[in-house]
Parts: sequence; structure tokens; C-alpha cells
Amino acid sequence: MTAALLSAMDSAVTQYDLVKDAPRGAQVSISQSTDAVEVAFKKLDDHFEWSLDKLMQQFIIAEPVFIQGYKNARAILDIGVRHEPVEEPTLTPPPTTPNP
Repeated sequence: MTAALLSAMDSAVTQYDLVKDAPRGAQVSISQSTDAVEVAFKKLDDHFEWSLDKLMQQFIIAEPVFIQGYKNARAILDIGVRHEPVEEPTLTPPPTTPNP
């Protein structure tokens, strides 16, 4: 074992120590970003609820279709996450009766 080999191994261990916690750091960063996005959406939702939604009240009588579209756009649809494809239902035709 030479001094150069020991130095190279020590350097490799040092490099490994620097990157071994990188995956956990990435998970923490993603989690913090997700939390920040949730807070931002909550603030935006509060803004809509307290300002824009109130402005829409003036259109309820005159533009009911517009108001319904606005409400539909504001609805939050929780479609979830699918890890497997949804199976399409198999349609069977109704039984036919013979004509006399």
C-alpha cells in the first residue's frame, strides 16, 4: 500500500461522504417545495373567495351561464392518482327479440 493509493482512497471516501446524503436532501427539498405550493394555492383560493367571488355576484341574474361556468372552473376535482390503467367496461348489446 503506497501513500498515493491511501491518498486516493481517502479522497474517494471524502467524495462519497459528500454525496451519500444527496437523495435524502432531494426528498427534503421536494417536500418543502410541495408545502410551499400548498400554501400558495391556499392564499390564491382565499384571494378568489374574498375578492373575485364577491365581484361575480353582480352577474348572477344577468349572466347565469357565465356564473355557472365560473363556478365549474373554480371547482377542485380530486381525480386521484392511478397507478394502473382503468379498465373500460365491456358493453354487451341488449338481447334482440325475433320479429314474428
